[in-house]
Amino acid sequence: MRQGTYLNGILTVNAVLLAVLVWTQLANQPPMVQSAGAQGAGGMTSAGEQRQRLIESMRQVRQSVNETNRLLDRGTLRVHVVNASEIRRSSADELEKSE
Repeated sequence: MRQGTYLNGILTVNAVLLAVLVWTQLANQPPMVQSAGAQGAGGMTSAGEQRQRLIESMRQVRQSVNETNRLLDRGTLRVHVVNASEIRRSSADELEKSE
């Protein structure tokens, strides 16, 4: 009696798994996967919103480059090298290797 119940349970599980496998093959999409397009405001954004963010980022980069150009044109850009001794050693080592 106990062996028959176990066999019925295993056969039922096999039948359910086989039905899910056939269904996923016919539907051509796994059953637990949600479509990316179905996500709303919390998920994916529209292409238009992505473009707007990209345009805004490009404007910020352009503004930063323009400010750097103004500093260069005025001659007010200052560069302070902190590790000058390391740079000298590195360039001297490279000269020795090339000779």
